[in-house]
Amino acid sequence: MVYNTSLEAYRDIIKLARRMASFCGVDLLADNYKPNWRTALTFAGCISYLFTSAYSAWYYYPDVYKILQALAPNGMAWQGCLKLYIAVTHRRFFQGRANYLDDFHQNHVNRPADNAVLLALMHKMHLACRLLLSAYITAILGFGLYPVYFYVMYGERSFAIDVLVPGIDPESQWGYFVTVFYQFFLLAIAMAGISAFDTTFLIFVSNLAGLVDVFKNKLRELDSLLEQKKVGLFEVEELVRDILKDHYEIVSYESDLDNRYIAVNLMQVGSSVACLSISLFLCYMTNYLPGYAFILGAVFQLLSYCLLGTIFSVKNDEVILAINGTKWYLLEKAQLKMVGFMLHRCQNPSNLTVGGFAPLNIETFVEIMKTIYQFFAMMINFVD
Repeated sequence: MVYNTSLEAYRDIIKLARRMASFCGVDLLADNYKPNWRTALTFAGCISYLFTSAYSAWYYYPDVYKILQALAPNGMAWQGCLKLYIAVTHRRFFQGRANYLDDFHQNHVNRPADNAVLLALMHKMHLACRLLLSAYITAILGFGLYPVYFYVMYGERSFAIDVLVPGIDPESQWGYFVTVFYQFFLLAIAMAGISAFDTTFLIFVSNLAGLVDVFKNKLRELDSLLEQKKVGLFEVEELVRDILKDHYEIVSYESDLDNRYIAVNLMQVGSSVACLSISLFLCYMTNYLPGYAFILGAVFQLLSYCLLGTIFSVKNDEVILAINGTKWYLLEKAQLKMVGFMLHRCQNPSNLTVGGFAPLNIETFVEIMKTIYQFFAMMINFVD
């Protein structure tokens, strides 16, 4: 779809996130939003899985591989519960961020330079969202088609995930279809709910790049103004104050995102590491086909979070370079103090962190993958 303004592209991507969230009853941007039966059903699905996975592990005992297959998706359930809880309890924050970004794009529609950089950012964001959804849909289809394929082709009964319903005999025909229906229900709310939350996370973090790009445009505007032979002192001072205000909004925006997502990032990394480690082991030892879908989803999810975390550090560096690169030496003494204040605040930038223990960035992703590989190799050597 062709967009003329960044505002159109932003509102369109918000609609996409709202459609997925509405499926789970967490369309937080709806007027007078209140939790409904879909919200309760989604929450019940997340909580029930925690109990049914424990029951399934007990049911399959002492088959170690079956126990691990039942526990492999546990991380998805834990992160789903946490994301649902944060979305509902912090809905004012999400509503405020979405409205703030809507106003931000609307205020720059009539500024050609700002609209151009923001529109380019929105096109990249739409592409990233499509990749995100494609990865999740592929993973879910891998789960869903697995039992269908074996039932149609070989007449064998298999499950998308090895999770059983207490009191239901999976060996009977009726019990088998009830169990499969329950598993498909879990997969549906997992795909819609996690996709909606992660898409919103992508929207909020990626728009930080838009705030910084507009900030850099204003610094260029200040340079052009200072290069003029005749320029009013009041005009320069107003622009510097406007730049200082924009910088404060960038710092506050970063700080708010880190505070709201600090627990989610910790759960995201922990659940992805657990899922990857177990799935790799199962795929190597038993050629567990659904495990490949787990690996795809977990790697992509972890990579996307770390890439978004890298945006923070990259944009913080760009802000410092942009301030240092401006013609600050042409400013008056009072205006230089404002520039010095901005540089002082840049010394301790906010970054997305994994529970406050480590930065969420590509370097962390590489270290996590190295650690998983070492752990996987140790497990294989132990088994051999």
